[in-house]
Amino acid sequence: MIYITAKDPKLPPTQSSVILVYKTGLPASTSLYDVFNLNLNYDDVMIDATGNFGDYITVTYGSIVLMFRQYEIPILVF
Repeated sequence: MIYITAKDPKLPPTQSSVILVYKTGLPASTSLYDVFNLNLNYDDVMIDATGNFGDYITVTYGSIVLMFRQYEIPILVF
């Protein structure tokens, strides 16, 4: 999984940050897998992604901490 932080020009400037999730495959092909809309200012966001089968994406913005979980294989989670 590859995570890219980007600005969405269709959103207001103070809420323009999105995370694009690309799934890598063999042989070296990628496809857009998921999009997280953060509703935060792009310049003030810091992102960390760790994990193996299921990645944990941690987003910090000032004193706010958000956490997402992204699975490599879509499965139903309760």
